[in-house]
Amino acid sequence: MHCQGPNCTRDIIQGPGGHRPRRFCSDRCRMAASRWRLEQAERARMKAEEEARGVRERVELRSRYPMITAESIDLLRGFKQQFGLPMVSVVGAALVREHEQAKDNLKRLKQERRIVEHQAMQVGKQRGYPAIDELELEAGEPTWWVWIIDDRNDLARLFAALTVTVEARSTTEFVTIDG
Repeated sequence: MHCQGPNCTRDIIQGPGGHRPRRFCSDRCRMAASRWRLEQAERARMKAEEEARGVRERVELRSRYPMITAESIDLLRGFKQQFGLPMVSVVGAALVREHEQAKDNLKRLKQERRIVEHQAMQVGKQRGYPAIDELELEAGEPTWWVWIIDDRNDLARLFAALTVTVEARSTTEFVTIDG
């Protein structure tokens, strides 16, 4: 059997009789193993404390900045460790402004889209809700409505297709056949 001391590879010679088996080749290896176990326990304790501090800091930052992402919270935590709380306040306020601006922009874009949707339905009504093959849009008000309110569909393409359809119709209307 080998010595269980850290970094020791010596063989242990067991004494005769019914004694407990020796685990170390010397008192020095026994004490080194004891110190190593204590160091491991201290490292584990310090790691647990660091993780608990990280959780507390994330909770604190989340309570101050509830609208930002977990990634941004971790970024703020890193700033706090490296630059201190004043930097966190500055960057946190900037992230909040960005979040609010993005929210306002999204709201504005949705409102603008609803206006364009209404305009598209009005144009569709004027034209009799025609089928538009290039958009895979079938004729009829219900299919138009479903297509238009789907945010994945590009309304500019619809207007472009309608313009092409109108131009194609208007050029055929002016063609006369002399008889």
